[in-house]
Amino acid sequence: MQHEYTELADMARAPGRPAVTAESTYDPVTASATMQRRHRVAGLLDDPELRKHALVVVTYVLLWYTFSGVLSVYNKWLFGASERDFPFPLFVGSIHMVVQYTLATACIWMFPSLRPSQSPTWRVYLTRVVPCGIASALDIGLSNISLRTIT
Repeated sequence: MQHEYTELADMARAPGRPAVTAESTYDPVTASATMQRRHRVAGLLDDPELRKHALVVVTYVLLWYTFSGVLSVYNKWLFGASERDFPFPLFVGSIHMVVQYTLATACIWMFPSLRPSQSPTWRVYLTRVVPCGIASALDIGLSNISLRTIT
């Protein structure tokens, strides 16, 4: 019986995959652990609070990609040689930063619950906030320069 199983498995296996041998047969311990992991992951979706949180996260990610795509298309239109041929990509990046700052300030003013309960220390500010700001500025500025150069 084992011999027939091995022949059938050899015929069904994908090219390049090793043949099934007696040493590589079904392991109930590994299979059980895998099934338990799958059951735990599937069980997480039963929790309404977690499902709501996951939906919020997915919504934010989709909004991020949507606005990022719209911004890229807008910048391509603005910097494209066949369209506007605007020669100041870093100026546009600076304006984007001012708009982001203004909108963030308005959100914090309109929604006081978003305000932090305490100010960050200088160390936290320099190691967490400043690198994110620099990365965002470089992202927008270099994207605009690349659009200006490529198109």
